[in-house]
Amino acid sequence: MIDKNSVGEATKEKLLASYQQQESPASVMMGTLMSSKWRKTWMVMGIRKRKRLRRSV
Repeated sequence: MIDKNSVGEATKEKLLASYQQQESPASVMMGTLMSSKWRKTWMVMGIRKRKRLRRSV
């Protein structure tokens, strides 16, 4: 469905969407600023690429 080239941007948008649904905008900004948290999420996404992220946090 999604090209590997644009998978990064699509994943980022999906992650931002889940963050907005789960947590408040302030927490979204905090999570975005914390690169370590993003790196962990990227690793999780790499392992569970096919499964849709429900609780990547």
